[in-house]
Amino acid sequence: MRYKPLTQEELEKRIKLLKEIGINPEKKDKNISKYPQLLTVPSKNLHDGIKFFLELRFSKKTIYKLIRKHSRIVLCSPKIFQKSIDYFSNLGIDSKEINKMIIDAPSVISYSPKALQDRIGFFYDFGLNHQELKSMIIKNSNILIYSPKALQKRIDYLSKLGIDNKKIRTIIKKKPDILLSNQDSLQKRVDFFSSFGMKLENIKKMIKNDPSVLLRSPRKFQTIIDYLIKIGIKNKKISRIIRRYPTILGFDSKSLQKRVDFLTGLGFSSAEIPTIIEFDGSVLCYSLESLEQRLLYLKTFKEINLLKCILYNPMLLTNTLESTQSKLNFFIETFYEGVEPIVFRYPKLLNLSIEENLKPSYDFFTKELGYPHDRVLRNLSLLTCSLNRMQQCCNILKNSGFNIRDLSIPQKRKIIKSVKPLNLEKIINKLNLSGKEYSLKEVFSNLYICF
Repeated sequence: MRYKPLTQEELEKRIKLLKEIGINPEKKDKNISKYPQLLTVPSKNLHDGIKFFLELRFSKKTIYKLIRKHSRIVLCSPKIFQKSIDYFSNLGIDSKEINKMIIDAPSVISYSPKALQDRIGFFYDFGLNHQELKSMIIKNSNILIYSPKALQKRIDYLSKLGIDNKKIRTIIKKKPDILLSNQDSLQKRVDFFSSFGMKLENIKKMIKNDPSVLLRSPRKFQTIIDYLIKIGIKNKKISRIIRRYPTILGFDSKSLQKRVDFLTGLGFSSAEIPTIIEFDGSVLCYSLESLEQRLLYLKTFKEINLLKCILYNPMLLTNTLESTQSKLNFFIETFYEGVEPIVFRYPKLLNLSIEENLKPSYDFFTKELGYPHDRVLRNLSLLTCSLNRMQQCCNILKNSGFNIRDLSIPQKRKIIKSVKPLNLEKIINKLNLSGKEYSLKEVFSNLYICF
């Protein structure tokens, strides 16, 4: 739109007004060079625009920041802004939250209520409820800049990755920024992981677990990968670490180095640190404060070889203190107070669930196999064996008419350590077909002849 040129007197007043909010045209402020309308629009328009934001309790400094983000913001009619603000108010968004939205995405109040309704209606149709939508647009008002058509293209791309609508809704609620990237940008990130040797299925799983990986640049990904290679992580292990702990990609190399320095400070050699990270990459994702807190707790157990325990099970540094203490309490209640040093000989025990692993395994050995209480204590590593596999083997033997208590110690040991249910079932079926009676000894001797 062309305006009547300002007189010299009007121009001087304009410059004075702009200087009051921090813009100095005489210094060739980039906002002036980019939007010369600031020096040509009628004084009333500019004055009304600035006055409108001052009435919203924006400071002059904040108004200046708004103009730097979106120079046209003070050139539009305040009537348009007020309609948009009224629309947001009717959604239950208070004035403080609306001001935050304006600061984050100034152009959001330049849309008509109908345009805003189209965008918000899109998210309602996609399954977000009012509270979720309200929270999302307050957190990231930039999302309202895009038309429903543009938003749908991004959602279609996520669907092509095999992510269903339910999961996409969850992703949008947690990381609405993902809809600010176009399909080409999203594809570049996926292509990067593919070029690094990750299978598409694994990439999909990673995105589902941590959608924020689609918000970071491939250049940043490469920086992190280069760092991991530098400290001695094997290439084939890096893919697995990133897949399991994509949060690592959100750090920079300096942050990761601090965590490596923490491990070095404990006394681990440069050769041992890759082993620790390859076993549990999440050690690079925790804050130094969290790692220090866990270390102090572990140091209270004077009798244990701390470095050896951590090297054998780095998850001691990443499991919560409550989790570790609850496992130790289980062993104290099951055996006796002071059993902790014995437990720490098998630190991987502290990774297992009490209800799903430790207690059922203990019951299996004492009640099913008839192991004495003391024998389990002497070999706590028994509790780390696959309970599901052992139970399947025992059920196969029971269904064939055998009493599990009749198993010899060597046979029990084989059940515990190596026998595969499928192989055991094949041997029993083969012996059944012979039509002859057979003993446990024949079952196990045939098992190791055939397999």
